[in-house]
Amino acid sequence: MTLARTWSVGLAGVRGAMVEVEVDIAAGLPGVALVGLPDAVVRQSVDRVRAAIANAGGEFPARRITIGLSPASMPKQGSGFDLSVCQVGHSCHESSGGHLHPHEQGSGGRRTRRREAAPGLRRTC
Repeated sequence: MTLARTWSVGLAGVRGAMVEVEVDIAAGLPGVALVGLPDAVVRQSVDRVRAAIANAGGEFPARRITIGLSPASMPKQGSGFDLSVCQVGHSCHESSGGHLHPHEQGSGGRRTRRREAAPGLRRTC
């Protein structure tokens, strides 16, 4: 079992809130479980990350992957969790604990900073 974690920013109303992104890669049937109240766009991040890794010449792991977004009680919205999921999923062998990744990950590997991350960035500075 391999576990890695990093941070992103979500919105709780009009305030930014830190969201911990944990990825566990384990033996078992290949598949991805995304937990922590993700909306449809957040669930699609797995497909965007898979495409970005493949287009960058990497290989998406064919293992059982669990992606947890904490706090679980806060709904997660938007594509701003893409880079965090990619970061910890692609390099799951080491923690990237102190870094903040409020970006959207494009299929071709392009990263776009999210405007709605600003309240969370102000909160953490």
